[in-house]
Amino acid sequence: MIRALCGALILLASWSVQAQPAHPSPLPGEREYPRGKGAEWYVQIDNDVVFHTDRWYSSGVRIARVANDVEWGVTQEIYTPDVQHSPEGAADRRPAARLLGTVAQHFRGEFAYQTVGAALGVRGPSALGRQTQDFVHRFVPSGARIDWSNQLPDEYDASVVWARTQRSDARSPMGEGLKIHFGSVLGNQQVFAHVGAEYRIGDAQARGLSSRLLRFAPTPPVADSGAPAIGWSAFAGASVRGVARNELLVQDNDPAKPDLRLEHAVGRAVVGATYAARWGCVEFNVAADTREFKGQHAAHGFGSLTAHFSF
Repeated sequence: MIRALCGALILLASWSVQAQPAHPSPLPGEREYPRGKGAEWYVQIDNDVVFHTDRWYSSGVRIARVANDVEWGVTQEIYTPDVQHSPEGAADRRPAARLLGTVAQHFRGEFAYQTVGAALGVRGPSALGRQTQDFVHRFVPSGARIDWSNQLPDEYDASVVWARTQRSDARSPMGEGLKIHFGSVLGNQQVFAHVGAEYRIGDAQARGLSSRLLRFAPTPPVADSGAPAIGWSAFAGASVRGVARNELLVQDNDPAKPDLRLEHAVGRAVVGATYAARWGCVEFNVAADTREFKGQHAAHGFGSLTAHFSF
């Protein structure tokens, strides 16, 4: 089923951009993307340490390689209850972790940038969430003491993702700064669709970047056109996602309490800044999500750091 959905999305994406230039000509002074001349590597680290919390979406790490617009990656995500700040008796989530291998194909057109991908892995103890958190806390102490004994059990984790970014003309006064993002994630753990927008300012060769936190899809830190970003940029954006399923948010952390009930509309606001040079780029984002389940006592924030290297 997953393979069939992924194949259908690839056909849709390739058909919808075939009338556009596959790789638009660079702007004056913009260097060509060196396809076929090596790989691009990047590391993304999400963590809520920025807000001095250790809860909910607590940590995410992704290591990925991109060559000729084909991307392979490994992702680990860790989710925990709020044991430090949650009011007594409040609903909360059980600990959970995901460990996924991913593959994605990027399609680039003159005004649209699309990503089609698939992920396969495991949710549960085999994703090594407890071991990763214990290791990190040796260097970054935390007051939270998570009881991992009741974490969600092992289960296979598979999904397909499609995201499309419609952007302003690179030769317009806004450059590639205005982006509309929309897409969906279909899997046995999560099913949701999303729509959002961002606006980016900065150097002409850096405004073509897009935020992974608003695309909900693998997004290498190069311009949407495929050209390497050069210079600085900063952006602000927001999105809303309609959630039909989230198996990570089914059971309460207290087994005596009823199952959690989803919030089917979840908002996200993101601000961020990047600096890019010929060696690669560094990007830092701060994101805030509205409540994801009924009774969640607060919204949630986290930071995201990306380091990208060209060689």
